[in-house]
Amino acid sequence: MINGILIGTGCFILFLSNIYFFRIFVIQRHFRFMALLFLVILVFYLILYTFFLNLPLQRFISILMTIKMFVFLNGLFLHFSICYLYLYLIQVIDRSPSTRMMIEINHSPESKLSLAQIKQRYSIDEKISDKIEDMAVLGYIKKEAGQYMLTSKGRKYMNFFKFVRDFLKLERN
Repeated sequence: MINGILIGTGCFILFLSNIYFFRIFVIQRHFRFMALLFLVILVFYLILYTFFLNLPLQRFISILMTIKMFVFLNGLFLHFSICYLYLYLIQVIDRSPSTRMMIEINHSPESKLSLAQIKQRYSIDEKISDKIEDMAVLGYIKKEAGQYMLTSKGRKYMNFFKFVRDFLKLERN
């Protein structure tokens, strides 16, 4: 019963090896690499789960954890995972310039647009204005004398994300 949680946790820790790969090797397509790594580890998970299904350790762990606690933890994990996925997808769909451009191309009369037509429909000035407004509302920046500056909250977020980008050797884009 608990094998899935233990093996899943172990496989997630193994998935975090992407940090090692990003620091040691120059990887051009980070998301593609992480998706492939996820699929490889998923196969590894299935093999481990099948192997550990009937070991004596499983029976011992089953004695320590009640079924109610197990069901509760699984439900909590599932709820967290689905909510996180939903929030991530909403962010990608709502904020991604790539997604917005693809939607504009798809909604055009012939499902084709030239670069000039894309620029006409997708204003970079509007995108920047929206982002600035969002950051101001969230308290990350403030405007003084016509110029924007980081708030203390914004500086904390910036330092955290800068640390992660530098640690993973993600290039500025």
